[in-house]
Amino acid sequence: MAQPKSVLYPINQSQNGVLVQFNPAYQNLNSNIEAIAFSKVYVGAFSNNNLSLFSFTSRLGSKKAKNYHNLGISAYFDKEGNYFNRNRIYGHYGYVVNLNKVWNASLGISLGMCNYKIGNSDYFDGGSDNAFDTNIGFVVNSDKTVLGISLMQITQRQLQPINEISNLRRYLNLIASHKNTLNKKTILNSFASASIYQDRLPLLVLSSSLVYQDLVSIGLITKPLKSAGLIFGLENIKIDKHSFKLLFSYETNLSNSYKNNSAELCLKYYLPKKKLPFRKANSSKGYKK
Repeated sequence: MAQPKSVLYPINQSQNGVLVQFNPAYQNLNSNIEAIAFSKVYVGAFSNNNLSLFSFTSRLGSKKAKNYHNLGISAYFDKEGNYFNRNRIYGHYGYVVNLNKVWNASLGISLGMCNYKIGNSDYFDGGSDNAFDTNIGFVVNSDKTVLGISLMQITQRQLQPINEISNLRRYLNLIASHKNTLNKKTILNSFASASIYQDRLPLLVLSSSLVYQDLVSIGLITKPLKSAGLIFGLENIKIDKHSFKLLFSYETNLSNSYKNNSAELCLKYYLPKKKLPFRKANSSKGYKK
């Protein structure tokens, strides 16, 4: 008798706050260090589900180098009800090449493990299983524009915590974003992502927000025919030489009768390029402030 099978994909972020989770080649050109904490909770029928993401990325080498490496780590925790936990952890590496005064290109890879755990209940015994996973990506970006393509779950491994087999099926991610300066005080940020699957319709996410004086933002976000919502943000909170960004969004589901609305909160930390964290401590030139 054939065992039942399912397909396992990561849950899509609406804010797209953790872009390295979409594309391991993504690199913030304006910072040497980027740390992100992201949380998604549901309201209504699925209020017992939640998603958490964490990532840390650092540039390596001299700040004067046109081409450089970056290293990072990211973690993904998906909790569904009281019994199902799907977790992932990756190490990611990228190499950034300067093309000209405006554009850079980067190649990236992430390697890690996926864990699927099903807890014990009164009706069945739980179990846990792990599988190796790999993602690769390519990004072209400037200070204003990001274009990327990535191939995810390329090893197509299987997880079998209990009887059912879950396949990590290969899929494609596309991302595009652009900043348009409307006037001296206002910037329009536009973002689009598409996840293209083998066994279901593509998932498209569109968002647009206005940023006023690099301090506050408000915008709209939608998954066409699926959900729509609002985004609010504090864009550039500076403490000494450190920068923070806080985003909040709330979405209403449009595709079914369940009131499974969701809220997302994303906190980002940046260390600007003015101070490189990997400068050699024994440099004879000292540390310039």
